[in-house]
Amino acid sequence: MKRQRRTVGALLSVPLGDGTNCYALTLPEADFAFFDLRSGSAQEPTNILSRPILFRVAVHKSAWATSRWPKISKVEVPRDLLEPQPTFMQDAIHPERFSNLLGRSHSASLARRM
Repeated sequence: MKRQRRTVGALLSVPLGDGTNCYALTLPEADFAFFDLRSGSAQEPTNILSRPILFRVAVHKSAWATSRWPKISKVEVPRDLLEPQPTFMQDAIHPERFSNLLGRSHSASLARRM
């Protein structure tokens, strides 16, 4: 499979396994914004960008670098999506521990108050 580079502003077509696709916008860092659109046919970038954002999530490189999620266009990223969002990761071994983007670890009770 052809490798592709990560490009902020790239619109990607994400196959859902049932013959339909959803669409994601590549954001800074590891984030992608997924649009509220599911379609069985190719969509124009203007149609995709007119839809609301369903969610924003960090995505591992293996999903987009292998071209499983092909680039369909490059667009200007809306300013509000360029702002970093606070995120936490839950420790798989110690599920009561969370780490923020700065690598600082907190107990679950402290993370709830933040």
